[in-house]
Amino acid sequence: MHGEEKEVRHPVKLGQRTVTALTEAQKMDLVSFSSMSTAQTLYLLMENEILEARDAAMAADPADEKRVLALQAQAHAMALFYTRLKKSIENAINEHLGIIAEKATEEALRDQEEIERIVISNCK
Repeated sequence: MHGEEKEVRHPVKLGQRTVTALTEAQKMDLVSFSSMSTAQTLYLLMENEILEARDAAMAADPADEKRVLALQAQAHAMALFYTRLKKSIENAINEHLGIIAEKATEEALRDQEEIERIVISNCK
């Protein structure tokens, strides 16, 4: 930051937002990102956070049932988020790769039809 500039963060208000579909460009970004070591490092960090949350729940005093349940719920929510996020990324990647394969097949079919047209016109 320069001089007196301050970073202003605006929290996302999920209750005011609707789910939006990813664009093809965003899906392509996920294809690129998922093959980077950065993605694997991020997944590892997320997994470590889940393990730490689980360990905290297990280390809590069993006599404090509310705390134990809260920590268990937190660890469970984190694991669920991680699993759903990875599945969403995989689905977006598969959709994008499917569209690419479909376009390649369509292009190959057009090429084949053009070759057939040229061969037939040359045979006359």
